[in-house]
Amino acid sequence: MVNFPVHNPYKAVTAYLYPQGLKAEAPDSIQRDKEGVKNLRQDYAGSEPCTSYDRNCTRSYMLAYYPYNIETVYYILQEIPEQIPKPKDGKTLKIAFLGGGPVPELLGLSYALSAYRPEVKCLETVVFDKNNAEWSQYREKCTLPL
Repeated sequence: MVNFPVHNPYKAVTAYLYPQGLKAEAPDSIQRDKEGVKNLRQDYAGSEPCTSYDRNCTRSYMLAYYPYNIETVYYILQEIPEQIPKPKDGKTLKIAFLGGGPVPELLGLSYALSAYRPEVKCLETVVFDKNNAEWSQYREKCTLPL
């Protein structure tokens, strides 16, 4: 798998997580985030799924999994472009995300649409997520700007 061809999502993610910049961030804060990523990876590897996304867990997800999930959706759709739905009205596609979190899949989908369904000019989305309040800030600050 090659790097995502359009952007580097870490720029938006780190700008939001570290508003003073990485160089100005306290080393203990960065160390806490490293530990958080390690703990999240252990949680995901366990038999019980991680479903409680507090502030530390969401930060860790944004650093460790968010960029990967953008690319995954794009590369899957690249292999099956004929399965990407056509907009019923010719320009608007309605999409729902179940357990969408910060919806990195929206970015992968958007890039695939620009390549394989250029007639799509508008996406109407709805996100269903148990932890919607925790994720909404990341959707607003990291996903929408990209």
